[in-house]
Amino acid sequence: TTDGCTIWSAGATCTISAPTITPVSGYTGNGFGTTSTATSATVAQSGTITLSNSSNGGTYYGLQKKTITITYNGNGATGGSTASQNCTMYNASTTCAITLNSNGFTRTNYSFQGYGTGTASVTHNAGTSYSFSNNTTLYAIWKVNSIEGIIENDPGVITEGGGKRYTGADPKNYVSFNGELWRIIGIFDGKTKIIRNESIGNMAWDTANRNIWQDSSLYNYLNTTYYNGINTTYKNMIENALWRSGGTNTTNIITSQMYEYEGKGSTKGYIGLMGLSDYGYASSGCYNGEKTLYYYNNSTCINTNWLKGLSEWSITRDSAQDTHVYPVISHGQLATTNRTLDILVVRPVLYLKSTVKITGGTGTSGDPYILGM
Repeated sequence: TTDGCTIWSAGATCTISAPTITPVSGYTGNGFGTTSTATSATVAQSGTITLSNSSNGGTYYGLQKKTITITYNGNGATGGSTASQNCTMYNASTTCAITLNSNGFTRTNYSFQGYGTGTASVTHNAGTSYSFSNNTTLYAIWKVNSIEGIIENDPGVITEGGGKRYTGADPKNYVSFNGELWRIIGIFDGKTKIIRNESIGNMAWDTANRNIWQDSSLYNYLNTTYYNGINTTYKNMIENALWRSGGTNTTNIITSQMYEYEGKGSTKGYIGLMGLSDYGYASSGCYNGEKTLYYYNNSTCINTNWLKGLSEWSITRDSAQDTHVYPVISHGQLATTNRTLDILVVRPVLYLKSTVKITGGTGTSGDPYILGM
């Protein structure tokens, strides 16, 4: 539009009222400027222009703007905050650039990975500039980095026998330790109990035919020769733990009862063996029923137990005899005891320190969890 006014005498002035701007959808009027790219107004919206003999008008451009907000959502954060950000688009611009704030949220047992326009995957990185055209909410994307966090969120985990345990036919509990494949039994008082996936060989529980764990030849071997052979990086992850080394005179009891009997004795050490209760709780089909460990050769018990498969030593002693220990038999039955000088498979078990974290992997046998301090 054009407009004007008349000056009737030398030195006089006249004024013109600026029109109201009708911006495009989503924008607001921003007054008038002397260029089409101006970001601030020379004449306010619905303001006036004063003309004189020496200033006889000119061209003024209607300006418009749109301010958008980037809001950050913690997406399960347990603390902290990240401030929102604004940017303004002027005139013909349809986007504006924002360098995203660094993450200020925290989440226990998780590491920040980046931001996402949804809650599941990273689409934007902190400290990087992106163009936006509308108000946007960005969600913090997290990755569980503690073993405890992993276990708490795994559907194959039960809370039984003093902690959280993996149960079922083949849960995702594989972990790489010392360059070998191990599996997580569970987490107890913040310490993770793992068992080697393969045997280290066949040997006697005790060559002197005694069944006191801390006095046995196998305890001595595992906590000296075997322990000292572990790579230093991984050795530093091992907790000098208190092991439940008590015993019972029968396996005709349910798993929870066995766990209590095992607790009647304790031994300090770096390396041990699984208890019969560890084996019992690993069977999702039988641990919580009336089936006693004596009858764990039932197909339901066997086919839902990830610890099945080897005839191997346990740490659980026969309290009725000074010379016998309960083995885990490959067909699943836990009915008989063996002399400690007999030769059976040995699979080491150990506790990881509470400071050990997950740094990678998905827990499958092909992509086991990777450990770090």
